Amino acid sequence: VLPEPTAVAMLQTQRMLFSPVKDYPDFSEFMWADSIPKLLQARLIESFENYDIAHAPLRTTDIGPADFQLLIDVRHFEIAIDSQPAAEIALSARIVDKNGKVIASHLFEQSQKFDKLEPQAAVAAFDDAFGRMAKDMIAWTVQAL
Repeated sequence: VLPEPTAVAMLQTQRMLFSPVKDYPDFSEFMWADSIPKLLQARLIESFENYDIAHAPLRTTDIGPADFQLLIDVRHFEIAIDSQPAAEIALSARIVDKNGKVIASHLFEQSQKFDKLEPQAAVAAFDDAFGRMAKDMIAWTVQAL
């Protein structure tokens, strides 16, 4: 089971976030399709389904109690503004059994630089970084279980 990831209030948004915090006019109208935690949950489930549809995790609303849960905490999901902008993602993952015992835990971090500070380039960078992270997380989960 893959419940909705937890995140601090700042990350419970559909807006593109920046570090350091600043307003960028090109991003004023940009909105993710859903809040960052819900978007990540959907994309992670999709990634696991693409790997092995028969054993992919489900949302907690899909079934009753499960033998294992993959708990995700969103640490970072932002554009870091430095000499070159970069999409940065950091997720803390824990696999817990039905008794709440932690079986495994890992911090996943990925970043992807991009050239032009505009929504289309930023989304492509997030896609690249997330794709690598999902691949790493799937391999880690398969090994842990």
